[in-house]
Amino acid sequence: MSMEKNFDFVSKEDEKDFVIGEDELEDACMDVDLRADDPETTTLTNRKKPKDSNFGAEDSRRTGSDDDGSYNIAIDDDIVENVLDGSQERMREQNSENTKKVFKFSMAFICFCAVIYYVVDVLPGTTVYRDIEDHGSAFHYDDEDSFLEKPQSNLFDAPVKIDENIRIPEVYKHAVDIRGPAFSDIETPFFVQHNDGSGVIEDVLSKCLGLTLAVSTQPIPDALKNSLTTFDLESDPIQTYVSVDLSRETGIMDAKEKKLISECPNMGLGAIFTNNFHFAGENLFDRGHQARLFTIIRHPVDRTLSEYHTFIQNSEEGTNISVEEFIQGPDYNANWFTAFVGKSNGSPTNANLQVAKELLRTKYLIGVYDDIIGSLNLFEDYFFWKHDRFNIFSKKCNKKSFKKEYARNFAVYHSIGHHVRKGSKVYNSIIEMNQFDMELYWFGVELNRCQRAWIPELNDAITP
Repeated sequence: MSMEKNFDFVSKEDEKDFVIGEDELEDACMDVDLRADDPETTTLTNRKKPKDSNFGAEDSRRTGSDDDGSYNIAIDDDIVENVLDGSQERMREQNSENTKKVFKFSMAFICFCAVIYYVVDVLPGTTVYRDIEDHGSAFHYDDEDSFLEKPQSNLFDAPVKIDENIRIPEVYKHAVDIRGPAFSDIETPFFVQHNDGSGVIEDVLSKCLGLTLAVSTQPIPDALKNSLTTFDLESDPIQTYVSVDLSRETGIMDAKEKKLISECPNMGLGAIFTNNFHFAGENLFDRGHQARLFTIIRHPVDRTLSEYHTFIQNSEEGTNISVEEFIQGPDYNANWFTAFVGKSNGSPTNANLQVAKELLRTKYLIGVYDDIIGSLNLFEDYFFWKHDRFNIFSKKCNKKSFKKEYARNFAVYHSIGHHVRKGSKVYNSIIEMNQFDMELYWFGVELNRCQRAWIPELNDAITP
């Protein structure tokens, strides 16, 4: 094979290492299987022979030489299959890696969204609900110092100076002084019922303590309307009620004719609940049959939000009314609690406030809504209602009874309460409209503290 050799970049001695001889080329060609006529092979064409080839006829036949000077190189199917399989395997691996990347990214995005949702929505809700479970309410307006001077002595023992011209409502003449002798069976526990906490107290006394109650919330079976007897609820036989309706004045007068209070010992009546406190107290009780009053008090702003929530739930037009519009409307009564306790006509005055304070101090066993569980324990201790607080059944019963109240409080907070913070415009408006109620509320909270310290001493004194 004659070729011009020109390798300027190597030495003369090494030029021979860069020249492929004819023998070497022939040996390389002979190593390739050139079975062009084999039907089981794949043919690669258009590869030119060397110009100075000395291949003979036999070599041409063996290589499948074409007339145009090209020859065919045949490759086994196994080789092709291996090549294709390797390519497909690499494609599958690449697709698999891409799929894994997409999956990982999707999972990371989902986790990120879940974390954001938990932090923004679930976590605050969980915190608020736990707060409600601990305190009974989602709100803790710490404004006591603005409305109650620190007492120099025990409020429980310090009389409030009242205007002698203010007439004390008749109902209190038939109510025992709460600081008097310990409760006895000849007296009747009388829960002063309003919207805050009444339902859960009634449930616990009925379901968990098994007390027989006369209330204004349970309908009387038709067959028992003309008699004074007890009946069990069909939905929950453990709850026992007296066949009277204390929700209406006609029902209260019917209970009076049936001698409800005088028959209490015979029926095992544990307590009465009515939303018509003054009328029921004046007509059902007398000097021979007296009541022991107990109730739940609630912060005026908290109570207002609860009233507003009830209003918008029960009124079609209420859904379009804001809290600001509600407290300015005819359905809202400012200083309601002061007027209610003293039964004052029209807007209460400072004289009415002082009377209400003295009535709370002497006539009411006071529970606080922000500590509704502690308040329930206070009632149990005072009235000697035996309740095993460490019993599993009792714990489950209490938890179930309080759950409904907790859910309602959470609904109030979720719908509007979280917008009404201390110092906000709405908060300040409610406070300004309820100055007397604010002072009376914190006075009641201080009384509750005094009563909780005093009642264990009372129980110890009467224990043989």
